[in-house]
Amino acid sequence: MSKKTLGRETGSNRYAITSGVDGAIGANLVVNISGCTFANPVNGLGVTNAVGTVNSQQVVVNFSNSTITGMGQHGLVASTAVTGFQTFWNIGPNVTITGNSARGITATSGGASSTGQNILALNGTQAQPVTVVNCGNRGIRTELANATATAPRITNFDEVIVTDCGVYGLEFNEFDFQFGVTVDDSLFARNGSAIAPLGGNVTVRDTNTAAGTGAFNRCTFYRAGRTTATDASDHFSIGFSASDLLTFTFTDCIFAGDTGDLAIHLVDGQTNTINLNNCALVASGPDAIRPTPTLIEAAATGCVINETGTVTANPIFISTGTNPVNASSFDVGANAYAGAGSVGQPNLSGWGDYIGGDVPVELSTFGAL
Repeated sequence: MSKKTLGRETGSNRYAITSGVDGAIGANLVVNISGCTFANPVNGLGVTNAVGTVNSQQVVVNFSNSTITGMGQHGLVASTAVTGFQTFWNIGPNVTITGNSARGITATSGGASSTGQNILALNGTQAQPVTVVNCGNRGIRTELANATATAPRITNFDEVIVTDCGVYGLEFNEFDFQFGVTVDDSLFARNGSAIAPLGGNVTVRDTNTAAGTGAFNRCTFYRAGRTTATDASDHFSIGFSASDLLTFTFTDCIFAGDTGDLAIHLVDGQTNTINLNNCALVASGPDAIRPTPTLIEAAATGCVINETGTVTANPIFISTGTNPVNASSFDVGANAYAGAGSVGQPNLSGWGDYIGGDVPVELSTFGAL
C-alpha cells in the first residue's frame, strides 16, 4: 500500500494525485481527502499516472466533506490512460462542485487507445448530498473508452443533486451498461439551457452493442434546458445511433416543468426499452410538461415505452428552488400522489418528501418565461 500527499501540479490540473512514481507492478494507492476547498485553477482535482506502462495498479480516492468551486475548466477529473490502471472514486457524502466553466465531474479512460478505467461511486445522503450545480457544460459526464472493458462505470449513485448546468445534467457518452447503473433518490433540474433545445437533464450517447440496463428510482426531473417559451428539451433522451439494446426502468419518478419538456425522447438507437412504473408525467397545473410527454423518433427503430400506474396531476411542489436547493424543494403537496407509489413506496414524491394536504405552491424561483 502506497501513500501520497496531495500536491500542486504545473499541468492542466492544479491539484493532481500522481501514482507513477510508486513504480511497482500491482502497487495500490489510497488517498483520503476531506474538509478541503479547491478554488480557481484550471481543472480542480484529478488523478493521473505519469509512467508509460504500469500494470494492475489501483488508486482509491475517498473524497468527502469538500468543495470544488470556480474552476476554469472541469471540477473533478478522473482520467486514466495506462494499461491495467484503475481509479476508484468514492465521492461523498457532503461534496459540492459548483461554478465551474466546463464540467462538474468527468470520468474518462484518457483516450481511444487507453486500457485504463475509472469507476465512480457517488455516495450522498439525504442530509449530506453530493451537489453539482451551475457548471457551464455537463454536470457529470462519462466518456472516451477504448472498449467495453475499459468504459467508465458507476457503482453507486445515491442522493445526488444536479442542477443549473449548461448542456446536460448527466451524460453517459461512453459507459459500461453491461454492469448496469442505478440512480437513486436524486434530483435533475434546469439543466441544458446553454444549448436549448438540444440540452437536457439526462442523456445517453453511448456506443453499445450488448444488452445493458439502467434504473432511476425516486428521482425528480424538472425544467430541462428551457430558456424561452418556444424551446423544447428532454428530461431523458437516447440520442445516438449506436446506443442499442438498452433497457431503462423508472420507478416512483416525477417528470415536471413546463410545456416545452419531453419526459422521454428516443431520438435514435435500436431495440431500446423504457419502463415507467408508478411515475408522474405531469399534464396539468403550472408544472405540466408536453401534452404527449414521450416521443419515439423514426430513427429509433424497435424501441418501446411501457407505462404502468402513471399519475398526471399537478404535484403542487412546495418549492422549486434549485440554486441553492432548500429544505422544501420539490416536496409534493398534492393529495393525488398519496398511495400512488410502487410497492414499498406508498406515496409518490420522486426525490422530495410527500407532504400532502394540497398545499398551494409558492412562486418558482425561476419566475415566468
